Amino acid sequence: MGNKILGWLQIISGVALLALQVYLIFAGDYESTTDLLELMITGLIGIVFVTMGASGIKEA
Repeated sequence: MGNKILGWLQIISGVALLALQVYLIFAGDYESTTDLLELMITGLIGIVFVTMGASGIKEA
């Protein structure tokens, strides 16, 4: 049961990170390529969270 709750929390936080990344990119809130790289890394972390959460739910 705990794994399912943790999995859903990871999915929600990953989707929130991805949504924030997409919003910041389309809002143009970055000054240099370094900022854009940081946004892409944030997106990758979001994807990892969603994947980990999905595998946690699948195992439970």
